Parts: sequence; structure tokens; C-alpha cells
Amino acid sequence: MLPTFLDVPQSRAIGVSGVVPSSFSPNAAASTPEIEKLWGTLFTALGTTPGSPEWTFVGITSPADALIPPHLITYVAAVLVDEAFSNETGLQEIIIGAGRYAVFLYEGTHDGLDAFYQQVYNVELDKHGLSTRDGQHLERYPTADDPDVFVAEAWIPINA
Repeated sequence: MLPTFLDVPQSRAIGVSGVVPSSFSPNAAASTPEIEKLWGTLFTALGTTPGSPEWTFVGITSPADALIPPHLITYVAAVLVDEAFSNETGLQEIIIGAGRYAVFLYEGTHDGLDAFYQQVYNVELDKHGLSTRDGQHLERYPTADDPDVFVAEAWIPINA
């Protein structure tokens, strides 16, 4: 699995957040329905649907505990917006910090996403000599050509 590398400028998003188990939590499966609720709230607030071409959908995560079991994260279901966007939605505004990211692509079933993250963080980063830096971890959801395939880009903040 080869990453691509991006230097990302600071950007702005709006969304809705909650604390959920991470992919490394013993309770990882419990995060799926909670994350789906966050996305549902976002879609309703924006009056849109998943995959709508008018928005760039991103999941933004940051640690919500000391990264020890139960290993919780703060997850934000969000869309990217430009500086001119006037947030009259009542959604939370998030600033995504600038920095260098390693981007890993996932294509498969939604059920395989936790295993993908375990592979990336436990094997691939070390294999490619990469170390993470403090910062938000991002997921971008490009539209898949096949509606039965879930596509996600894992954007992992790395040291330059």
C-alpha cells in the first residue's frame, strides 16, 4: 500500500461532532451507528444527501482520551467550506490546520475500514519510515464508480 503525500494549507469546515470509540478500541464496532447519526444530522442540516457533488465530505478525528483503552476519539462529520461561506446553519466551525499528510486509499466494504486503519497505523507507517505529528486525522470520501464499494482516503498528519 503506497501513500501519496500532500502539503495541505489551512482550511475551514462545518460539521457536527461526537465522542466515539476509535478503530483501535475494544468497542470499535460501537462507533459505526454513532458516526452514522452524526452524518445524518449533517445531511439534514445542509438539506443534502451522501455523495452530493456540491460538497466535499470529510471525517475529522482527534484524540478524546490519552489513547489508552477505551481509546476514544472526537469524530466530526463535516464538509469543507471556503472563507466566504457564511455559516447560518448552526453547525460547528472547524479549522483544519495546515501541514503535511500521508494519504492512503481504501476501497472495499464499510466493514473493512477498521482493519484498514489498523494496517495503516500498525504496519504501513513504519514500513514507509513515517512518523505521525500532532494534528487532525482526516478522511475524505470521494464518490465511488461502483455504488457497492466504499471509498475513503485516510489523511494522516506526518512529520516532514
